[in-house]
Amino acid sequence: MKGGGYKDIGSDNGNSADCAANTGCKGINGTKCKGVIMGAAVGCATLLIVYCVVASTYMLVVYSTVKYPCVESVHDHSFAFRLHPGDDLYSSLNAFVSDHAIDAGYIVTCVGSLTVASIRFANNENYTTLQGPFEIVSLTGTLSTSGGSHIHISISAGNGTTVGGHLGEGSLVYTTAEIVIGDATSLKFIRTIDPETTYYELDVVCK
Repeated sequence: MKGGGYKDIGSDNGNSADCAANTGCKGINGTKCKGVIMGAAVGCATLLIVYCVVASTYMLVVYSTVKYPCVESVHDHSFAFRLHPGDDLYSSLNAFVSDHAIDAGYIVTCVGSLTVASIRFANNENYTTLQGPFEIVSLTGTLSTSGGSHIHISISAGNGTTVGGHLGEGSLVYTTAEIVIGDATSLKFIRTIDPETTYYELDVVCK
């Protein structure tokens, strides 16, 4: 066959053909040529997808590194202890952190009770003293010798009424307070003024 930019190089029972350089795949065995082009297209598409995934992952890592410069602790330690009747919950937590030189502590759990609770409620500057007894239903917070403590508590009264806020000094243990504290030993918690909130807020520093 002649013309059209392609030629027949042998019938071979109709199984062989030459793909033209100028006009594309046509003729006796055009299906084979289309398969070659399709394979090349799939290969290119696969490479493009891989490139997009790699680029997206890189951008995510860069963004995380900039916005959250240190968010993972390599090694953590745990401490468990109990407070006794009359112990000041807030002061005892800070004393434990100081005695064990904890720079990046966090409260894992606490169960216990209080006879008196000192709580600063949301959007209030002053603490309120409440007479118990109360059950401690939640205690959370960050603890640090360098950045101070930021602790929230929820307590439940005998009738089931539950309140919560910032824990303050003067919150006295009734029967017990069983506490577990974690220490992110490769991190350090500090507090700096946040220009957006105008308060001292948490900054996480890698040691």
